[in-house]
Amino acid sequence: MIQRNQERTATVERWIISNLKTRGYERFDDLHIDQIDNNWRDPDSWIQGGLDAFQLAKESRNRRAPNFTVALAFSLIADMQPRGVDFHGLEELKAQLSPSPPSLYLFQSGMEPWTETGRRSQRARNEDENVEIKKLDPSPFRILGGADPCYYTEFGQADFDEYSRSVFVAG
Repeated sequence: MIQRNQERTATVERWIISNLKTRGYERFDDLHIDQIDNNWRDPDSWIQGGLDAFQLAKESRNRRAPNFTVALAFSLIADMQPRGVDFHGLEELKAQLSPSPPSLYLFQSGMEPWTETGRRSQRARNEDENVEIKKLDPSPFRILGGADPCYYTEFGQADFDEYSRSVFVAG
């Protein structure tokens, strides 16, 4: 188990270093949890695996990029119409997960997609329209005991005629 944690930590550290060096955070370069550990390919492992990866990412971020925000994103099933927050607990959230494993993101502080500055930056690149952002109470989802803020984001993508939906845990 110690070796597995060291391998996970090394993978996350390499991603953070690369993200900083290439400014990948400006392109929303992410790291899917199944790229950190093959055991996290199974959708039944995504919630706990994502939270474990998030803890590693926060520790690595503290060492490498303390002025950045690290976030864990759970992609939800997209729809042709806005849905809003239509889940009220962990089991309902699990039922809404898309086929894509959770992933880690690194954001410049203040440029997170749930902030006004971050949303303006996205609009400038014409990446979204019809944005909904909602801060969630993390306690119903038992996400890290409610210690880290959670956000729901939903935005319409004109090119795809659908609304993309995500839940972010931020640290």
